[in-house]
This record gives sequence, C-alpha cells and structure tokens, in this order.
Amino acid sequence: MSSPMSRRTFPNRIRRAWLTAATAVTLALTGLSAPVHAEETPAPLPESWRQDPQTAADSTPVGTLAWTNPGGKADPSDFTLQAGAMNGTTADRVARLDAVLPKSGVSKLLADANRTVNTTSCSRDPFGTAPDPALKACLENDDSTSREWIPQAMTGVSDAAADEKYGVANDTNIQLYASYDNWDPGRDSNGNDVGDCNPDELEANDACNQKGVRVSFVQRRADGTVKYRHVLLGWAYENNSHHISFDGVHSAEGSTKPDPNVDMQNGLHAGGMVWYGHYLYVADTRNGIRVFDMESIMDLDPNGDGKAGDVMGADTDGVKTTSNVQDKTKIGRQNNVWYSFGYRYVMPQVAAWKFKADQANPVGSFKCVSTGAPKASYVSLDRNKTRTG
Repeated sequence: MSSPMSRRTFPNRIRRAWLTAATAVTLALTGLSAPVHAEETPAPLPESWRQDPQTAADSTPVGTLAWTNPGGKADPSDFTLQAGAMNGTTADRVARLDAVLPKSGVSKLLADANRTVNTTSCSRDPFGTAPDPALKACLENDDSTSREWIPQAMTGVSDAAADEKYGVANDTNIQLYASYDNWDPGRDSNGNDVGDCNPDELEANDACNQKGVRVSFVQRRADGTVKYRHVLLGWAYENNSHHISFDGVHSAEGSTKPDPNVDMQNGLHAGGMVWYGHYLYVADTRNGIRVFDMESIMDLDPNGDGKAGDVMGADTDGVKTTSNVQDKTKIGRQNNVWYSFGYRYVMPQVAAWKFKADQANPVGSFKCVSTGAPKASYVSLDRNKTRTG
C-alpha cells in the first residue's frame, strides 16, 4: 500500500501513524521552533533550542516521487521510529524543572478539578440533525463555545492500565481529550507579515498568544458528577539568561505568513494520543512521537487560591522565584516569575521519537508517494502479544 498521506486543509486532516507490539503505541509529531517568551530572547534562536523531534525533508522533486497508480507498496523501513536527537537533553531540562516547580499527581489534579460537565440538562446539538443520544455531556459554556480551542484526540485510563485503575488512589473512570489552539489573532492572517494583535492587545488578550495544546482530564465520580480540568502541554528549554524555562508545544511564535495549504496552527495538533502507564504519547504530523509524563505534571498554584505570588523553587542560580496564574498572556520564567497562560497545571515533554525516513512530500503537497516517512495522525494501543498484518 502507499504511504499514508496527510490532508492538511482546515479543519479536517487525515493523518496516520503505525506502531505495533505487545505494549506499543502509535503516534507522530511536527517540528517546531524554539520559544520566544523568555526574558531576552536572542535572534536567531540557537538550533539547540528547537523543539524535538524534527524530521528532515527530502529535497527530491515531488514529481519524481509522485505515485500515480493505486496500490503502491511502501517500504516498511519508512515506518521506523528512532529516539529524538534531544532525548537526553530533554530529560536533563525536565529534571531542572522538577527541582524548581512543585509537582502534582493525577489523583490530586482530579480532586482539584474546577469544571463540571452537564449531564442532566444538556440540550446543545451543534449540528441540529442527530437524534438525542441516551446520554449527553456538555462542557462549560466557555469551553463548548470556544473559538480558540479545537478538540482532537481522546484516550483514557483503559489504555493506561489493563485493570482501568491509575495511581495509588486507584482512580477510575478517567478520560482525556486534547485540544489545539487554532484561533490566534497574534499571527498574520492577511499576508502582510505583521501579526494582527498590536502590543497592547498582546498584553490584554490571551487569545493573541499561541498556547499550543492542552489536555483535559475528565472523571466521572462516585456521586455521578463529572468533573474536568485543563492541563497545558509544555516543553522545557534553557532561556538566554541560562535559566530553565518552558513554553507551549507549538511552532514559531509571533507573526507568520500562513500557507493556504496548511492549517493556521502550524505546530502540534494532537490529532492522536495514547495514555500508557504514566506516559502520554502524542502524535505530531511530520516528525514522530512526543512523550509527556503524568508523574512530572507541574503545579503553579499549589495553594489553589488562583492568585499570584506562590513561592516556587530556585534554579542553579539560587534565585528564588514565584508564580503567577492570573496573567494569561505570558509563559515560562520571566523576571523570576513563572507564568503558564493562566493554567495551574503544565505537563512537560520528557522524550521524543522521530521518523527515521525523511518526509518525501514538502509542506503543501498532498500527492501520494511510494517512499518516505508517513504522516502521523492516529494513535492506538495494541495489547496483543502476536503481531498481525
């Protein structure tokens, strides 16, 4: 069969990744450039700050590789993944974050869930055509009507553990869904290479900031209520002041001229993910797999009052820091204060797997090719001990 291809016209995408084994998962990722919200970001950004993984693009003209007949046989080696180039560096950075920022387990996060799913009087039907299901679940108004966040992948505790229980509290009935930040007025929408938010709007409107991806933890409790909490996905890096910091998992910040053939959010879409053990594997279209750690979730508001000023730890410089979850316009460590676009919890990337083969199709081309790395989309868990297919 021909290599899977990606249709990247908004809002629909066809993306696929393959990975099989007794405890295997399937995912993939997109290459993204480094954060710019640090204290005084130099330009150009060093290559070492680029988010991992990044797959090289094949320079062969697409016409040469175009597969014009159905049934082209893909090379099995095209589906091989290898460790991301910065796996060791990423682990070191996350360890530094662990030393500075307090952590929260999944059980605590769920216990502190601050949003409620309406399962009793939910009447919304965005399409107006489907018959009412036996059970409806509606998110809170600002989530269900959000122009900014587009829901994508789903996974749950059934993937995480065979007995469908997680953690020391043996939590059950947990579902996760991912959303990516699609509406970004801070980016250039009219092709003039200037972002649509002016500096004052950037400070006042958190939608002007590209936040990347968030994962929503949802749990049905014993009393029948369904609660949920958003967690921002983050990527650790060392900023230009040599402090450990983090940013959202996404592509280059600021103004970018959009390609009409590419989705407005040029980074990670989280179209597929699997929670396995204490790791969350997230698909990234052109690169491979990003791996996040449930045991490294950072809590920037440990006293839970929603106010700024919680005491954080010190990095290798020994300078004490605080946090601010009230300001929704900033991310990472800035002037010894930690920001997270207003999210209390941030889950960092701890490793990556990338396609070993180069991407044969350049961005903007959707032709099927008979060789080259596939586009990643779906994520699945296979508990079978015998490989099939």
